[in-house]
Amino acid sequence: MTQEYYTSREARQKLGIPTSTFYYLVKTGKITRVPSPTSTERGVYLKEQIDKLAKEIEDFKQGYVVA
Repeated sequence: MTQEYYTSREARQKLGIPTSTFYYLVKTGKITRVPSPTSTERGVYLKEQIDKLAKEIEDFKQGYVVA
């Protein structure tokens, strides 16, 4: 996959969320699926958007760490 996109598997791994949660976020528009620039993938996800969401998730988790 190119540097600009993640496959669904790569995006789910980066976010650390279950498949069902990932596709719920896609369905509700929180994650945007775009047509694949290659014919081997059905759709891909913008790396910039996934990386930003992953940081938000990590920041959220850090706020709830019990010391």
